[in-house]
This record gives sequence, structure tokens and C-alpha cells, in this order.
Amino acid sequence: MSMFFCGACCAESDESHDIHPPILHAEPLLPFAGDADTCSGDGTFGVFGTFMGTRMSSRSTASMTSDKPASESETEAESSPATESPSELFRPAFTAEVHVKEGESLGMCFDVTPKDRLRISSIDDAGVIGKYNAAAPEDQRLMEGDFVWSVNGETGLARTKLDAMRAGGCLELEIRRAHTFVVGGVETEKGDLGLDLTFLLQSKAVYVEQVLSDSLVDTHNSRHPERAVSANDLIVAVNGQSGSSRDIVRLMSSAKVLELTVTRPSEA
Repeated sequence: MSMFFCGACCAESDESHDIHPPILHAEPLLPFAGDADTCSGDGTFGVFGTFMGTRMSSRSTASMTSDKPASESETEAESSPATESPSELFRPAFTAEVHVKEGESLGMCFDVTPKDRLRISSIDDAGVIGKYNAAAPEDQRLMEGDFVWSVNGETGLARTKLDAMRAGGCLELEIRRAHTFVVGGVETEKGDLGLDLTFLLQSKAVYVEQVLSDSLVDTHNSRHPERAVSANDLIVAVNGQSGSSRDIVRLMSSAKVLELTVTRPSEA
């Protein structure tokens, strides 16, 4: 059975590990046991660390507002995805039934996380999913940013779901739409950002391992529980700019004011 991934969006080499800004204590992680390709990449998590803001001491008194404009960033990146209204949190899940024959490509690339989150980062219209979308009702077409919740009824780790899809044959993919929101006006010079992050170099998102207490994000969460950042969330853009995980990390490292676009699966 051939690999189903599109092979176009995740081909960047893992050789460069030069993203070690002063505010980030980073160290390489070991690869997954039985690495799972995200597209044509090797599934290895490249860098792990804790973003502590531009000061290493813990401070939680910084002002964070939801509507303060963020500073522009110097990076070549794509425009960020549009955010959704709070009502999008309650979109129902749906199941896409596809059949992947030997030699066919499913035609999707993914943002893979250490736990269960498996986000669709791109779709090739020429693949099996592209053909499924052409015939499916509009509200049951897979989109970039959707999450694969289960494969053939099995939930679990993202790499387990990837392995199930790699096997091909008849696949039932339970899809959850993305709930996306913005955390704005984060002034990094006034305290510790307080995000424990992991990412794949080929990914288009950065994974939140945990939110540290007495930090800027922790303060935001207490003030804006409807837009609280949680462990298992993904950051997909900074200051209106998206791109590779490397771009996102650089933006978080350099900007004095941050606007974070955060995504997670909608509730079924």
C-alpha cells in the first residue's frame, strides 16, 4: 500500500534546529516510536521549550486586552485563517466515508500532536479526499483546519489515527470543525508568556503542552474564560500571520505585542 499523504507541503528538511531565541529554553525531543509521516516528513518533534516572555522572572500583572492591535512582524508568511464566532463551538461532527485503493493518495497533510489532536493542514484536490469533497454536500466537505477525531470508530493518539489511515481500504473519518479564537494585546515585555510548547518543523501549528500559572496567558484566561487557552490547543497564527511552525515561533519570539490565533476541535 502506497503512502497516501500528498507529499507537497511537508517536505522541508528537519536538519535546521536554529530556532533558539533568548526567551526560549529549547531542547530536542526523541522521535515517536514508529514515526508517523505528516505528509512526507518523518513525524519527529523538533523543538520543545517554555516561552517565558522577554523576562525570565514570573509576573502576572501585565495588561491583556482582546482588542488591542498587535505589532507587525517581519516574516514571510501567509495570512491567518479567519476566526469563527463562539457559536461555531457547537457545530456537530460528521463522518466522511472513503475508500482508498492500492496506489491511491488520500491527499491530505496534517499537523500532528503528541496526543490526540490531528489537524488537516492542507488538502490536495486530486486525491481521494478531493474527489470525495466534489461529490459531498457542502456541510460535509473536509476543509483545511478541520480535525480528524476518529478513524473507523477509534480515537486515541494522533499517530495511531495516522497509522489507521495509512492502511487504506474503507475508512470512516469522524471530522470535527475547528473552533478558532484570538487572544490579543499580549505585551511580552510586562511578564512571562507562560506557554509550554511543542512543534514539528514541518507543521503549520504549534502545540500547547500546558499553560503555566502566574503568567500572561494565565491572567488572560482568568479574565476571558470564553477565550481561555488550554493544554492541547494549537496556535496557528501570530499577529495575523500564519506559515510554518518555525515562522510562528519566530513571531512569538520577536514581537513585543502578540495576537495569538488559537484553534481546537469544536464540541460535537
